[in-house]
Amino acid sequence: MWVCASDYADDLRIGPEILKTTIETYRKLRNTIRWMLAASRISARRTASRSKKMPELERLMLHRLAELDELVARPTPTSTTSASSQRSVIS
Repeated sequence: MWVCASDYADDLRIGPEILKTTIETYRKLRNTIRWMLAASRISARRTASRSKKMPELERLMLHRLAELDELVARPTPTSTTSASSQRSVIS
């Protein structure tokens, strides 16, 4: 994250305070994403129970969104390594 936040037009600076700021930014971003994911799961449960009352177009859009979510969640061919091979790389 520090690299992404750095200004390449000037000399790059790094130090304990800069890293602390970067770490805090990372934590805030991570927690926000975790909150968003949790909220979307709760919303999905509520939406599922109300879907019969929705207009047909909205149900179609939710169905299509669920299909896209499933497609995005599938592992890519490069990320199908087993846990044992990952452990050997880390060791």
